[in-house]
Amino acid sequence: MSPEGCPRPNNPAPAGTFGENSLLRDYAKSIGRLAKNDIIDARSITEYAQHVKPAALVPPSAEQSQLKALCSVRQQLVDHCSNLTKQLQQTYHAVAVKHLEKTIKDLANQIGKIEKEIKDLLENEEFEAKARRLMQIKGVGLVGASGALGYMPEMGTISETQAAALVGVAPMQNQSGTKEKQRRIKGGRAKLRRIIYMNAICCIRHNSQLKAVYKRLRQAGKPVKVAVVAVMRKLVILMNRLLSDPDFKLAEEK
Repeated sequence: MSPEGCPRPNNPAPAGTFGENSLLRDYAKSIGRLAKNDIIDARSITEYAQHVKPAALVPPSAEQSQLKALCSVRQQLVDHCSNLTKQLQQTYHAVAVKHLEKTIKDLANQIGKIEKEIKDLLENEEFEAKARRLMQIKGVGLVGASGALGYMPEMGTISETQAAALVGVAPMQNQSGTKEKQRRIKGGRAKLRRIIYMNAICCIRHNSQLKAVYKRLRQAGKPVKVAVVAVMRKLVILMNRLLSDPDFKLAEEK
């Protein structure tokens, strides 16, 4: 049983709240408030809300929570399957190989069932039109569309800059005085960024527009990672545009 006052796993946060736990603690430390108890926390929360005025957290729908959960558990099983496959390659005893192969097969079957559930859920009226729009992008499939909708429900309602920052593919300026250091990506939603990365790699191979972006940057001498992140950012912006503007049409693939 969850302790009183703690949100239960199946219950969304109440409307009007905001998810800023780490920022609240950083705010308290920034004003020299190092001690921590319920009274001090209440004072810090009140002052933070008055000064920063954070946006209220919109509670997710039941379908939204379900989609996010399915995407998360699918990725966990994929990671587990990948680790066992690597272990299998280094295992030579017949008994161990037998058990590993069976476990990998069972995991693959379970992943397939989860993907079927995700596909069925995307046919819900809340997701169907959005998923169809996202999968118009050559290189974005079921996993990419479901991940974007599951981990980033704000997509289509925010600006291009905000979308890139939420995923964590927006280069952050690092400048002081006359010194301008190399910009680097920071923060963002790691689980979604991982999915966008795999979609970007697929787009570099199969999407003529994004492939051209990658080639242009590489020919200009940019490192591979910089070029890939640029494609990721372009992809996120494109996905956000597709959902925000129903009249926007993709350029025809060559």
